[in-house]
Amino acid sequence: MAIIRLQRTLQASENVTNILSGSKFEFLARPSAVSVYASQSLAIDDVEIDFTLGNVVVFEDVSPNVQSVSPGNVNRREDMIGAGVGEPGDRIQIRLTNTDAVATPLVGLLVEINELG
Repeated sequence: MAIIRLQRTLQASENVTNILSGSKFEFLARPSAVSVYASQSLAIDDVEIDFTLGNVVVFEDVSPNVQSVSPGNVNRREDMIGAGVGEPGDRIQIRLTNTDAVATPLVGLLVEINELG
């Protein structure tokens, strides 16, 4: 099992095409279940997350939960926003978008990759 924890402050109107770009986990080596958890620091609905696994859009334009007590941290019981199953060579693409022209939220992300079989 691989676990990737990331935190990113999104600047106003910023779009991150793939937060896993360049990571050794960007492409699956074996058949795997991939779960994505996310939270944000501000109580706005201006953070949107898209998750594509291979050529399958798992979810689009999902707004993560707000973690005001510990911004940027992810709670596995409350912050799961989607999961999918991929084959070897499938690319994990997670896009982050801040649609607000002023706010700069901190986004916490946890990606869990479990090999199948």
